[in-house]
Amino acid sequence: MTGIFKDTVKIRADDVLYEQRKHQTGSATNQAALILNRYLQDHQLKYIDFIKDGGLNTIESIEKISSLDSLYQVIKMNTSPMLPYFKSELPAVIEMLKVREEFKIASFNLSEESLQHLPDYKSRVSLLRHWNYIGDHGDVQLKGF
Repeated sequence: MTGIFKDTVKIRADDVLYEQRKHQTGSATNQAALILNRYLQDHQLKYIDFIKDGGLNTIESIEKISSLDSLYQVIKMNTSPMLPYFKSELPAVIEMLKVREEFKIASFNLSEESLQHLPDYKSRVSLLRHWNYIGDHGDVQLKGF
């Protein structure tokens, strides 16, 4: 967010926030982006001047707004040294995140938590316990000696 503007654009904010909480980008987010892009093509955004538009006339409120504005200017001047490489490194980061997600899914599918929901797995474990191939604590017993 770079500022507060006088303009009002109506979007389905609840749906967009719901998608963000689910870490998804869906139709509500895409529709909001389209609405904002269309609005920005036809209009130039006007910043709110808190002193003039907001009716702030006390010394304390003017000082706070001025200090916030100067802080914003300082933040705006500072840039990350890695920012020039952002566009070139973004595909690699996206690919790494996809691989991590695939690894997480594969790890879960191969884990005990995933297998314990299968009735076939439970019946096999009980049979191996009955034949004493698996101990009481789930450790494998040596047989055939």
